[in-house]
Amino acid sequence: MTDPHETIRWGHHALELEIGLGEHGTPRLVRIGTPGERGTDPRPGAPLPLVEVTTAGLGRHWSGRHLIDTALGSRLRHRSHRATRDGDWHVLTVELHEPETGLTAEAVYRSPDGLPVLRSEVALRNEGAATLHLESVGSLVAGCLTGGDPAAPDSADLLWAENDWLTECRWQHRPLRVSSPARNGRFHYLAGRNTHVVAGQGVWSSCGHLPMGGLTDRVSGRTWLWQIEHNGGGWRWECGVRDDTAYTALYGPNNADHGWRQPLEPGAEFRTVPVALALAADGGPDGAFAALTRYRRATRRPHPDHRRLPVVFNDYMNCLTRRGRPHHGQRAPRPDPPPGGSPNSPPRHGSWSTRPWPCTSPSAPTFPRRCPCGRSAFPAGRTRGSRWACEPRAERTSPLGAAPARSPRRARGCPICSAPTSAPTCSTRPPVRPSPSGTRTPPTSP
Repeated sequence: MTDPHETIRWGHHALELEIGLGEHGTPRLVRIGTPGERGTDPRPGAPLPLVEVTTAGLGRHWSGRHLIDTALGSRLRHRSHRATRDGDWHVLTVELHEPETGLTAEAVYRSPDGLPVLRSEVALRNEGAATLHLESVGSLVAGCLTGGDPAAPDSADLLWAENDWLTECRWQHRPLRVSSPARNGRFHYLAGRNTHVVAGQGVWSSCGHLPMGGLTDRVSGRTWLWQIEHNGGGWRWECGVRDDTAYTALYGPNNADHGWRQPLEPGAEFRTVPVALALAADGGPDGAFAALTRYRRATRRPHPDHRRLPVVFNDYMNCLTRRGRPHHGQRAPRPDPPPGGSPNSPPRHGSWSTRPWPCTSPSAPTFPRRCPCGRSAFPAGRTRGSRWACEPRAERTSPLGAAPARSPRRARGCPICSAPTSAPTCSTRPPVRPSPSGTRTPPTSP
């Protein structure tokens, strides 16, 4: 780190960022890239501050769909900064302060060593005397995605993914200039109201769209890819053009999209949801996805399954379509792996439960742990060296939040050896029983 009163330079051999303090001490992210990367000169006049915050009574300078250009964001001043290490992670913390309201913000940037990925979150603390009612807080604001070349946004494409059951991860792309048209004609206008906004809905974090997005250059292949790491549903990102450079701003829940408001009383603190921004200098979207995948693996908690790599027995055949109704007799046979191939791939698709919702317990007749005769539940896979794992997924939950009443245990036949066994059954409908021929026998009334 050099020139702390003018520019903060921080990073490692795979990622580097520069923060300019500006004439009045307002920190701005002026460059993110790889060390020595060409065509990414710092943008001293980057239009956006490090942190964007709106509260009741302190909104934005200009109307529109965007949540940037906030009054509080432009008034936050640099107080201090420090660089540390946390194992394999590089950490930069920049502390900002707004004296009139007493609001203090800490922008915390983290990056795993050797990966061109930046993780960001913001912590707010009220050091004033009055309660602040937060309405939006940006986890990351980057106003320098295309550098200082005014023509760079013309060759940029936006990336986003539409999502729904059975039609997941439908990635889309279109020119950035469709949502942020150029205004460089007779009257050069630098701050339009248009921007591209994608926001989550409800408590399903991937409802309608994935909490991800990206920006790629059609000519050079330079690509940014971002994700919002929030499982609670409320999230938002926007991407547009400010002062002839592309920007992105990533948020958790906010008032405009989710009716969110958080009181911040004197002495209280608030922390935003973390977000991640990955860079591929010349590898296109595939390179950015590869970097983000490596980052995701670096953030996982240690677990033996990461080394053993067991087979995950998935439940999509029953959970989504409710038409698969597989049983062990159909799923157990498995061909030998090819010479030199791994016995642990590919995943097996099955069903965790064959009962009508809202039952969420495993169906013993469908996947028994062990037959009464002592045979293993998955004899074929184990004899060929496979290790089995199960991915439990609840099909649905009761609208009233109550579990259904269940009937007493009754005798059932094992689908492998037909030996009598006992298993709990749902009070509304018995599970489907496989016939000897392999077809499915319609359920009968109990």
